[in-house]
Amino acid sequence: MTNLVLGSATGYNKSHIYNFVKSLRKYYSDDIFFIVNNNIDETTDIFLNENKISKIITNVKGKKIQKERYTIYLDFLEKKNYQKILITDVRDVLFQNNPFNNKNFSNLNFFLEDKIIEKCPYNSRWINKLYGSKIYKEIKHHQISCSGTVFGYKDGIIKYLNRMLYHKKHFKYFSLFNFGYDQGWHNFIIHKEKNLECKKFDNQSGFVATIGNSNISDFVFSDTIKTKKGAVIDVIHQYDRKKFSNIIPNIIKKII
Repeated sequence: MTNLVLGSATGYNKSHIYNFVKSLRKYYSDDIFFIVNNNIDETTDIFLNENKISKIITNVKGKKIQKERYTIYLDFLEKKNYQKILITDVRDVLFQNNPFNNKNFSNLNFFLEDKIIEKCPYNSRWINKLYGSKIYKEIKHHQISCSGTVFGYKDGIIKYLNRMLYHKKHFKYFSLFNFGYDQGWHNFIIHKEKNLECKKFDNQSGFVATIGNSNISDFVFSDTIKTKKGAVIDVIHQYDRKKFSNIIPNIIKKII
């Protein structure tokens, strides 16, 4: 049975997705699907075809895709038969191994950042606005989990997406500018709900490292990006932050 990488690339061109595609295809040959708009430019379309990336066409544009992608993911997966699945951000994700081969792969896998919710004004605001101060106080000391990389077997991913859509329907955040509040739903689900069979991994697991809230000293940077213990990390997320700008580009050249 085939594995699947599923991401949203609406509004992106070849330069936005190049590192993702090239690093992933170096290690992984199964299916990749991107959500894209029907006005995708020719250069980007050719690049996707050359790298055997299939398209899911949507009319959703702009930052609205951040919350609407979960509906698109679920509609797509309910009609398909895959084994292991990654739903992922695209622009700021880099691969150093085939993550589906990770020995820790479980039914549903979430990934924790190097900062607690209380220390992040964005995550704090989203949770407060969506659920109120009582819930916020209950989970503010938990580590942030990023919704941008979620791995699992199909049944685990389907359950997660159904929970995200439940929260999307019942807990709304009205803002013209402050997108990204799907993070609020995601962190409520993994820190408050008990009905999902899941594992949570920190950045030193070697599985996924979400490094936007990390320090340079938290990792070993050489030809690859490694944990403090020297393990090559399968997936690097948020690598494009300014603090890494003198390090990451040289590593990317060696990876892809």
